[in-house]
Amino acid sequence: MTFSCQRNEKLKINESLLRGKTFNLIEKSKNDTLTFEFKDSTYYVFEFGDGNIPWRISHYDSSNFLVLDNRVIGIKQVKENQFECTYIGLSESDFVMIKKDSPWNKDKLYGEWIEEKYFGTKLSDLPPAPNSLMDSVTDWPPYYKITESSITNNLYKKTTSELEINNSNEFLLMKLMNPLTDGNEYSWRIKKLNDSIMIIDRERQKYFDSYADMEYNIKLIKKR
Repeated sequence: MTFSCQRNEKLKINESLLRGKTFNLIEKSKNDTLTFEFKDSTYYVFEFGDGNIPWRISHYDSSNFLVLDNRVIGIKQVKENQFECTYIGLSESDFVMIKKDSPWNKDKLYGEWIEEKYFGTKLSDLPPAPNSLMDSVTDWPPYYKITESSITNNLYKKTTSELEINNSNEFLLMKLMNPLTDGNEYSWRIKKLNDSIMIIDRERQKYFDSYADMEYNIKLIKKR
């Protein structure tokens, strides 16, 4: 009896194995990949922009279940930071969950970044902006300034947003007003980063629109 209890304890998965980590979820049949970040009691799906969704680990006998809101998933650990999972529903699907490590140091993000299309330009090179914006220009070319907790854009009019950087340093979440597009920037996905270049996919949404626009492979150059 003692042996059985020890065996069941050893098989158990607890929240600490997932909490504070980012995982690739790879569906075996389709090779589709989603990126999940698990927080204390909620998770975020970066491809969909879905966040603050509750999650927990549950146990029944010697089986472990990952509960994502109202979805129940059987889960077992196959190696450190890698899990095999089966979604339990009317139709089942199998996927693998693998922890993502950061491909670069977070400190490389910090600083001032100029979008390539503005690099080496003068304000007079661009179509005129509304007078209300032109009167606000004090510096050119425009740049993003990234710190640990905020992002600022000084394109015509200076705007600042709180910033959340995920723990693999690849996703930046914000609500940054863009005066030219009459809307907000909500997220960046960093595809390449070094001391001088950053390549991103950028999500923007205009006020009153029901959908967001994605801009791909935007090149930023670090200001020296």
